[in-house]
Amino acid sequence: MPAAVFAPIFVVILMVFPTVAEAQHPNFTGNWKLVPQASNFATAVPPKAMTMSINHRDPALMVRSVTTTAQGEQVSEYRWWTDGYPSANTIRSIDYKTLVNWERATLVSKSKATTAQGPIEMTDNWTLTEGGKRLSIYRILRVGDRQVEQTYSYDRQ
Repeated sequence: MPAAVFAPIFVVILMVFPTVAEAQHPNFTGNWKLVPQASNFATAVPPKAMTMSINHRDPALMVRSVTTTAQGEQVSEYRWWTDGYPSANTIRSIDYKTLVNWERATLVSKSKATTAQGPIEMTDNWTLTEGGKRLSIYRILRVGDRQVEQTYSYDRQ
């Protein structure tokens, strides 16, 4: 049979069934607790405690983060779209514009904001390790002409 006969069938199969890459995306849903000794805060003061509650149903990802510092408790909530659709969130009085995409099994977010101290650019790479029991977020943060690299490690509760 000519290849032209199989082409329409192949297109229908691709439309009906998810691709292998899509099926392999991890799900971050759960309650997560920061593991300070496995994290790298660079020049930042480590928080006393940090937890995240994540509800992830691709392409929607909703996060509620509670951070305890010497100044008290700070709660942040935000919503991302993992399919590249732009997200807008206000976190601690800063308006962020974020694009989120999958790069294989890693979720990559790229956020931008403007503050009185200058522009902020933040790239986070989210991965699950240890059979889905550990969430690692590798962050590159640029504020003005300064760049800081951090790693936040969380255990599933």
